[in-house]
Amino acid sequence: MMRLLLCTLALMVAMTSGQVVLSVATGDDWSMPRWLNASKYGGFYGHDVQPEYNISVGVLDVTWAQLNPAPGVFTLDAVSETGAEGMYPFPSFNEYNKTIFANSKFWMRIWASAQEWAPAWVPQLCNISYIGIDYNGNHQLPIYNGCMYAQLMKLYRYLFVQMNLRADPRFKFLYAPGAFTYIEFDFDMITSAKENYGL
Repeated sequence: MMRLLLCTLALMVAMTSGQVVLSVATGDDWSMPRWLNASKYGGFYGHDVQPEYNISVGVLDVTWAQLNPAPGVFTLDAVSETGAEGMYPFPSFNEYNKTIFANSKFWMRIWASAQEWAPAWVPQLCNISYIGIDYNGNHQLPIYNGCMYAQLMKLYRYLFVQMNLRADPRFKFLYAPGAFTYIEFDFDMITSAKENYGL
């Protein structure tokens, strides 16, 4: 659909200039029309930087547990051996910062909503337990619980206000709030989680 829309727009612009110039590419064509200028804030992002596909922004993946091992205690040197969703291990924040993304842009994802990703002290402090098991077998906590959410926001304030990560020119955006399955951007996931997993 998107390719059809771009082709239609390109044809309309070409027709208004008195020329009709079409080009056909084999396979996926992610190039932009010559007449279109990308926003300086736009672009493609992915898990890894892949210049051959114009993906210039990779992901900095960390878990809440690796950054916040105790109430009010934050560390940037811990590694997550378990990672999340089959992706592991997650390097420390400092390793990402000083080596992996030392000279390149990144987006950030703090995995927070599952019992496997949240600090072990959070359920005890907030008197909560998991409310369902997602399609990958993770025990999802009620991230909308006021106590749990307030604790997560302390981590966000530490990273983005106190450390001022929000001002880092390499940092492009944050996938928030760090909840998966029942607060996923894929809208069918929300319905599926509610109907099939009790989330």
